[in-house]
Amino acid sequence: MRLDRLFLIVALVGTTTTAPAVAGDRPAATARAAGSELATDSGDAARVVLDPATGAARLVRIPSGALHLDGATTKARMTSFFGRYGGTFGITDSSRELDLTKSNTDRLGMTHLSYRQIYQGVPVFGAVLRGHFDRSGELVAVNGTFVPELRLNPSPTLPPIDAALAAAAVVAKEHTLRPTDFEIGTARLFVFRTGLARGVPGSNYLVWEVEVSALPQVREFVYVDAHNGTIVDRIAGIHDITRTVRHETFANRIWYEGDPLPFSDLTSAQNGEVNEIITASGETYDLYSNITGGDFLSYNGFDKTMTAIYEADFLNCPNASWNGQTTNFCNGFAVDDVIAHEWTHAYTDFNHNLIYQWQPGALNEAYSDIFGEIVDVLNGSGLDTPDRKRTVEDCSTFAGFLAPKLTVAAPSAIAGDYDARGANFNPAAPWSASGLLELVDDGTDTTSDGCEALVGFSSGRIALIDRGICTFVVKAENAENAGAAGVIIANNQGDALLTMGGTPPSNFDTVSVFVGQSTGDMLKSALGETVEVTMAESVPADNSVRWLVAEDRNGGAIRDMWNPTCFGDPAKVSGSFYFCAPDSSSDNDNGGVHINSGVPNHAFALLVDGGTFNGRRVNAIGMTKAAHIYWRAMSVGYQTPYSKFADHADALELSCEDLVGASLTRIDTGGPSPQVIDASDCEQVAAAMLAVEMREDPVQCG
Repeated sequence: MRLDRLFLIVALVGTTTTAPAVAGDRPAATARAAGSELATDSGDAARVVLDPATGAARLVRIPSGALHLDGATTKARMTSFFGRYGGTFGITDSSRELDLTKSNTDRLGMTHLSYRQIYQGVPVFGAVLRGHFDRSGELVAVNGTFVPELRLNPSPTLPPIDAALAAAAVVAKEHTLRPTDFEIGTARLFVFRTGLARGVPGSNYLVWEVEVSALPQVREFVYVDAHNGTIVDRIAGIHDITRTVRHETFANRIWYEGDPLPFSDLTSAQNGEVNEIITASGETYDLYSNITGGDFLSYNGFDKTMTAIYEADFLNCPNASWNGQTTNFCNGFAVDDVIAHEWTHAYTDFNHNLIYQWQPGALNEAYSDIFGEIVDVLNGSGLDTPDRKRTVEDCSTFAGFLAPKLTVAAPSAIAGDYDARGANFNPAAPWSASGLLELVDDGTDTTSDGCEALVGFSSGRIALIDRGICTFVVKAENAENAGAAGVIIANNQGDALLTMGGTPPSNFDTVSVFVGQSTGDMLKSALGETVEVTMAESVPADNSVRWLVAEDRNGGAIRDMWNPTCFGDPAKVSGSFYFCAPDSSSDNDNGGVHINSGVPNHAFALLVDGGTFNGRRVNAIGMTKAAHIYWRAMSVGYQTPYSKFADHADALELSCEDLVGASLTRIDTGGPSPQVIDASDCEQVAAAMLAVEMREDPVQCG
């Protein structure tokens, strides 16, 4: 551990329409992106992967030595590549459309060049291309996002001050504050393509980016149309471990690097949490230093002071966050993996800088969970035992829940098990209910919604009720009053499944499950016959804390990386828990960033420990190899701001190939590791990506 790293802990104790100029709403069908291969000088085909949002390439993988590029430097050879093959990405003139922003050579001897896209002098938001040269100076990969065929007016007609006022007004309204309560950053001009983070076709706008903040509680980037002043998009600048974002402002330094340890100026319980922040921040610093052989120090790579705020009740506790300047922790949340999780958001900002929306945001969250869990496993403190390998399907007895099972016994044509979710007002598991199914009739308006007292219901049967109008509790209570043995509520807004909330009356004990619209329609169509069902929920049986996130905090774990479904998160892209929403507002978790992170979380856990999932066998490669592969994908440019799950799969496979035979460092000490990555390890990376369907589209989202 370096002794000169700096940590700063701050505490507050006891405080309380004009049409947009667009390039088209569908990706252009052009010859540049028509195939999946690109001819090379050697005859060895280069693989081309297309971006569904733009129709252009997002990745070109080139066999080493397959291209004879002009130039004595990597910059010159990249220029040669763009001149010959730039059309694959939609580039027409790289000298005008690309700006070289960074060039570096890593510890493996590979060189990486990073370019941002420019349109008539205006940068294109998040549009980054990166070229990667192997140790021999041969170009082997080009990846990233380029928005082709831009056609818009690059000269703003809306003054930046007006954009700033519009941005402040919309944020102030949401937070019930005044616009003057916020600090407004200098407006920056961008071309902004909607849909990129979600991976769908979109429209192009000229925008002012305005940072609106009242740190540490609020930080948002608002994108205002630079011609008509409408809000094009908003991206969260505060990354939380939960979805709630409410803050207050304060500053009071209580500990600084070099001050005595252990800290002891507060109460015993508070002192324990402050010392945990100090310790876990240091462990996070050391982990990234160890992975990089001491090359990357602190979250910016240059030993920047790590400032943390304790008892940050401005967060609408319980919560924790990274707001671009500090990590912030409520009382009870200052535990090792949560602390490392929030600091990893900072490391993300200075590396792949994943946009906090949709799949890029889910990757952002997953990286924080992954490296937070690595710190937790390495440090040996807190609740770490029993730590045996988890069983395949079960949830941990320490946290999580098993989704209820709905089984249809008759008629035979529809017999089988169906996905369902339970209710917060169900009795504690284990429970079960069986009986004949009957569609309810409440005699009013939509008779099957169960919002009024039921008419003529047969006592002892399972009530089938449609979603809508009244609360879930009211529906279940009306069914219980009619003598129902159980309740099935069917979605009438699609097949999305949810856990039903609400507070029931005292002595309420009728169990309820929620099913998708397709299941509900199937059950209704069979009611001409006798439909016999059983609904049941058992208790978790896996006696291990391994892969639980935040298991040491007050209230226990909040996610399970080994079996994400135990907390209602998806374990694969096609899973019924995968979050689909119409927008990326904070109310929709910025497009499900905390929920859909279950998919990449699960892939990492599978890769480390091995297992069979979704018909795919993944052999364990261990924590050291996996950590090096994931850090490389994060740090050398294989992942860019708009990277989605498919890009993540490409990045991990490229990173693994780079590391074959390379010297690794120990992630616990930074010294040489005896472990060596080989081709079979890369096969396991590919197997893990297939197991969780990382390259598949969430077709259930439409």
